[in-house]
Amino acid sequence: MIEREFGNNVKRARTKYNMSLQELAVRSGVSQSMLSKIERNEKTPTIRIAYQIADALRLTVSELLGEVKRVERVVVIRKCERQTFTDPSTHIRRELLSPSFPASGTEFVYTVFPPGASTGVMAPHRPGYKEYLAIAAGRIRVILSQKHCFDLDAGDTFYFEADVEHEVINIGQGEAAYYSIIDSHEAQ
Repeated sequence: MIEREFGNNVKRARTKYNMSLQELAVRSGVSQSMLSKIERNEKTPTIRIAYQIADALRLTVSELLGEVKRVERVVVIRKCERQTFTDPSTHIRRELLSPSFPASGTEFVYTVFPPGASTGVMAPHRPGYKEYLAIAAGRIRVILSQKHCFDLDAGDTFYFEADVEHEVINIGQGEAAYYSIIDSHEAQ
């Protein structure tokens, strides 16, 4: 179960870096009690909280979701083998399309939003993070720094430097989906 792996991997990473729950709470902006519940697999984090924790640990969400694998020159990930995470409160589904391995600096993700779903305001990533979106279906709105609003339709693409607060909302009548590439090669 992916959610169980997430909690176990958070605890493993925190321990590896000799970081207390309190220190991770301060760095991530997630309460110590919530972090403890996640590590004990009593609570599944929202996508926003998962990103906050990963960023505080200087890891990707993909690294925390699944087993770190050595990448060969060719990697095939079958649709049925994708690491999938579904936000328990919004039902937004995130599928990892790229291999998960340390220090790759790139995640390729497919995200599906039910009608009206929102990521909520996502905390800024570290400076140097970049995100590229390609809208596959529906209509979404991207809000940056709670003041710049961009409405995107199927077929549109979008790039932004992700060291700002950002939110993605499905503003269409049906399901919306997009592909994203999250590039942390230049992250500080």
